[in-house]
Amino acid sequence: TRWLFDRFELRYTTLHNEDIRRGDLARSFDLIILPSMTSQEIVSGEASVQASPTLPPPYAGGLWAEGVAALVNFVRAGGTLVALDAAADFAIEKLSLPVRDVLADRKTQEFFCPGSILQVQMEQGHFLTAGFRPTADVFFLRSPAFELAQPSAGQTATPLAIYTADMPLRSGWILG
Repeated sequence: TRWLFDRFELRYTTLHNEDIRRGDLARSFDLIILPSMTSQEIVSGEASVQASPTLPPPYAGGLWAEGVAALVNFVRAGGTLVALDAAADFAIEKLSLPVRDVLADRKTQEFFCPGSILQVQMEQGHFLTAGFRPTADVFFLRSPAFELAQPSAGQTATPLAIYTADMPLRSGWILG
């Protein structure tokens, strides 16, 4: 993600755990991106895979309850939280989002996409999809795929990218 920002000369600020725990994020940020990490890694800072390398300071640790509350408050104040890949589970759980991962309980014999290019239809007119054409190719590597559930009162949900209905596969292979 950082490489893309640098490559396309997009300004960004790197937030560390203590920055998020301090709160009042909406005062300084409109959008926060969470990297692809499990909920456990985000909250506690502990790797979910044994023998994972120890992260160097200031990346070690986790958000803890204070940081989670700060992100929830950020979103409630109108901030946009983008959760990449595995971090989506964290956002769904902590923000009670009206979506579910339709691939979460699928066995690899039922669905397997080990790194392929898939096509999506892009929502036009949303600020997060500004500059996209109506369709885009995305890289799928054992990623989640969501369907919208019924939103609770006061919630809205807008899919920004939808897999093309017939055959989304553009390159690589997919089972199921």
